Amino acid sequence: MNGHQPLRKSQLFRLLSRKKLATLLELSLSDLESLANGGATNYTQFPRSTGPGKIRNVEWPKPRLLLIASKLNRLLSRIEPPPYLHSGLKGKSYITNALSHDPGNRVAKIDLKDFFPQASYIFVYQAFIKTFKCSPDVASLLCKLTTLNGHLPTGSPTSVILSFFAYKDMFDAINALSIQNGVTMTLIVDDMTFSGINATSDFLYKVRGIVKKYGLRAHKRRYFEPHENKLITGVTLTRSGPRVPHKRRNLLFTKVHTFLTEQKPDIRQKLARELAGRIAEANQVEPGNYDALKRFLKFHSDRTLDSRDSRHL
Repeated sequence: MNGHQPLRKSQLFRLLSRKKLATLLELSLSDLESLANGGATNYTQFPRSTGPGKIRNVEWPKPRLLLIASKLNRLLSRIEPPPYLHSGLKGKSYITNALSHDPGNRVAKIDLKDFFPQASYIFVYQAFIKTFKCSPDVASLLCKLTTLNGHLPTGSPTSVILSFFAYKDMFDAINALSIQNGVTMTLIVDDMTFSGINATSDFLYKVRGIVKKYGLRAHKRRYFEPHENKLITGVTLTRSGPRVPHKRRNLLFTKVHTFLTEQKPDIRQKLARELAGRIAEANQVEPGNYDALKRFLKFHSDRTLDSRDSRHL
């Protein structure tokens, strides 16, 4: 269960008083309302490249809102999820998402175009009303704290888990269709993966029909036959076990080369921390296969620390 609780046990469930919400978030009601009415002034917005020729607008909460959003995210993330959800939850990740599928099955993938910018305030509000059973004034206040310009902001801690609750009815309908067809479904934010003999183009056509009913658009369809290796949310599934994709592995070793050739100890330390995280991630996909690289990094990191300390002797 990873510490998850039923929805009805959540402190957000049947929350009928704005004052109680303010107490829950450790603010006075006047301060909370002032923050909620701040709109775009609560955010730092900037463009970020997501690939060749692709730019995404990032909407990052400023410190006061970020603190409140982080508290709300902890409350939302404690709620018991459906088995198919693998994002925004403790103990779940892109790795558990991929490993939920049998590499010997047919696999189909599809995701939602511009999901956060298209995730409407109306669906977030309805989630707080219908799913969480909040009063309208509490639901409205929560929406002001978690949406920007009528949609979920791309940089807020709450957006990942709220995107699920806002469109829970849609995702549940797609999961019901999957079960009806003997297909396994998993979900990472807006990235849906399906495996089974019936994970076909006809099946995805039905999925797209459900998505369309909710005012969203599905795209990036991809299919893998049973004999093929399957790239699923950053993990390559093979008959001999999960593997780190070539692109990610090549980037890892490029970073190792950068670390080894960097002369400044402070920058080397920063690179070492980044590499430690990448190696730990790779070891989750391929347990033990990156232990030698981990030891190699530790040896050279220790040498960096020794040389840095020697400057102060």
